[in-house]
Amino acid sequence: MSPSARGAPESKGRTAWRGQIVLAFVLGLCGCLGWHQKQPNGDLLDDKVITARVEQALKTHPGYDFSNVHVSTSGGGVTLSGSVHTPREKTEAGELARSVDLVKSVKDEIQVKP
Repeated sequence: MSPSARGAPESKGRTAWRGQIVLAFVLGLCGCLGWHQKQPNGDLLDDKVITARVEQALKTHPGYDFSNVHVSTSGGGVTLSGSVHTPREKTEAGELARSVDLVKSVKDEIQVKP
């Protein structure tokens, strides 16, 4: 019977080698799962989520009409454009956008058109 068939060091060496491959695979997989969160300009998915949240906040805010306000997001920075009827509505739209989770900055390009 050969030494490798009896569980000699050669087979233990192969088992250790396989364990290292599995460990490398698992660590690589863990690294890939967190990869999208480390993108320097933000994740496209995060931008879509932010846009939807800001739009929802504007749509459901009582007492103001933000139906002519448009929202775009890039890298977590929100740009508001369109028009409102009063300066107070313009201010409130910006404050609402800033209050949304994940928003890094707000650029307010809303025009007041009475």
